[in-house]
Amino acid sequence: MLKERVTSAILGLILLILIIYAGTIPFLIFLAILAALAGREFVDFFNNKLYLDEYTIPVFSSITLILFYRAFNYAQIENLLLFILFVIVYTFAINIKSCGYENILDNVGNRIFCLLYIAGGLSFLVLLKEVNNSIFVNDQALWLVLLVAWATDIGAYFIGIKFGRRPLAPVISPNKSIMGAIGGVSFAIIIILLYSLYLDIFSLLIIPLTIVLSLAAIFGDLMESALKRDANIKDSGEILPGHGGILDRFDSLLLVAPVAFLLINYLI
Repeated sequence: MLKERVTSAILGLILLILIIYAGTIPFLIFLAILAALAGREFVDFFNNKLYLDEYTIPVFSSITLILFYRAFNYAQIENLLLFILFVIVYTFAINIKSCGYENILDNVGNRIFCLLYIAGGLSFLVLLKEVNNSIFVNDQALWLVLLVAWATDIGAYFIGIKFGRRPLAPVISPNKSIMGAIGGVSFAIIIILLYSLYLDIFSLLIIPLTIVLSLAAIFGDLMESALKRDANIKDSGEILPGHGGILDRFDSLLLVAPVAFLLINYLI
């Protein structure tokens, strides 16, 4: 299991590096594909409870991601709002046609949550790629966020296995421990210190920024665990050997990316 997990992680990292350095458009297309796959996983989550579209949700997820990117990068938020309004009206129309008024607000709310959670979260990775300020240039902000999420996950996994005793959130995810969370944050700090020193971008803001983002990664992981617990499933999918589905691998980034963009772009 561990060997399979490491192998797929290395291959995925190589692919990600190539796509990131290929430019913004290839990276945007890559994330739009991920959003579609994650949207399909979300549909499968609740297919036994909710009336969700098998094909339109993945397509809507890709479109929403692109519109999120354009809304923030090109000040075209009206297109995003109009599309969300269209999704709401479409959902009402499909629901009325299929089953009348039954669960109509649940269906609308779940579609909007899916689009904001998946497409909204992933879109900030593209925005982070284009951050250029007094501290971060080129792809440095994006790689900082990716490294924080990965380091937190790795540190929490190994420290949790070795020293984890008291669960962090026993109702949601009994296997996650307080010591694992501390290990994840600590390992993230070490990795980002090395990263910032290597690139000569270290400042006193790096450490508190890393702590906040690492905590966001842990909470993002718990959010997806809560969704899986509600849907009574173990993994969101099987597309990534050793990791599960797209949501299993990118769950922490869905929260870390927007938090990082807010802190880096507006507060630093």
